[in-house]
Amino acid sequence: MLKIIQAAQSGKDRGQRRRMRLYVIVMALFLLWAIYSFAKLQWILFEKKQERKQIELQLQAIKKQNQAYKDEIKKLGDKEYIEQLLRSELYMTKEGEKLFLEGQ
Repeated sequence: MLKIIQAAQSGKDRGQRRRMRLYVIVMALFLLWAIYSFAKLQWILFEKKQERKQIELQLQAIKKQNQAYKDEIKKLGDKEYIEQLLRSELYMTKEGEKLFLEGQ
């Protein structure tokens, strides 16, 4: 009778060991999945931060260009500036003036 009781307890211990082993395996798999997910999200966050820096640099460049255009628009309201542009870029002259071009 003692052998039967010991055999029954031995069977319970085996079942309990199997359940414990299965529990450890499941928890290890879950932990690996969690670590993988965390690492993947950290990488995505890093990439997005790099992308944001690039976009901010582009924005600064565009703001500078926009300010230059606004300054040019203000200058175009000045008659002297327009006259200077016409003379230098389009080689226009006033009445009675002669135009001399170098290199011809």
